[in-house]
Amino acid sequence: IINAQVTQKTAERFPVFPSCENLQFQALETCFNNQVQDFVYNNFKVPEDLNQSNYKGTVIVLFEVNDTGNFKVLYVDAINETLVDESKRVFGKMPKISPATYNGNPTFAKFTINTYVAAHEISQLL
Repeated sequence: IINAQVTQKTAERFPVFPSCENLQFQALETCFNNQVQDFVYNNFKVPEDLNQSNYKGTVIVLFEVNDTGNFKVLYVDAINETLVDESKRVFGKMPKISPATYNGNPTFAKFTINTYVAAHEISQLL
């Protein structure tokens, strides 16, 4: 009887942005989170109607990186529909990356990002 088991930690891995390729384990997770935060921060535009009303609030986005490395929004929790639309637009612009792996095979991975939105600014609340 022969049993094969994958015992290397490289068999399970976070999704990988190109700038994170040479990192391992916790550093890879941190790099992934930082890349997502930076992308959202640099691309999210607070809708003009919310800027004018001095809106302040939180947007929570549940998303996945699928087994081909594409980002997909699963759910957005926001009080204003324009924030939902803007969140979907930003995640639609995310680059394709290397997918997460489980037992050495590509798989999907789900994540949540909390974003604080205030008129004329956005910040991350991870």
